[in-house]
Amino acid sequence: MGFGPMNIIPKATNDTTAPGVPAGDWQQVSNTKAAWQATGPSVDADNSPLTGLTFVQAIFAQMTAEEAEVFRNDPEGLLAVPGIQIQEVDITEGQTVNGEFNIAALAIGRDHALFLRCADHPRV
Repeated sequence: MGFGPMNIIPKATNDTTAPGVPAGDWQQVSNTKAAWQATGPSVDADNSPLTGLTFVQAIFAQMTAEEAEVFRNDPEGLLAVPGIQIQEVDITEGQTVNGEFNIAALAIGRDHALFLRCADHPRV
């Protein structure tokens, strides 16, 4: 029996242990859906215990890892990118939450990136 078609899943690696950074991942679950997961951090940027997280913001964008890196320190610029999808989900320190994004039919075969950031203020 021969092999079927090959799937290629490029993803960039990140420092998911950086204090204050939510850990997460995403995977394509069908031709039209991507499932994501995020875990809230438990220590702040100064390594002190983190308390008071309220929600995680997950942003899904069609872009390469190199293009995504441009927005690491420019979240406002990321929010201006056409076609992004945004979800906000309640989260606490160390809690894991999940969600799904749509994949456009014409985007199959193109790179996508998941951005995660946590907040300690109420949603507006």
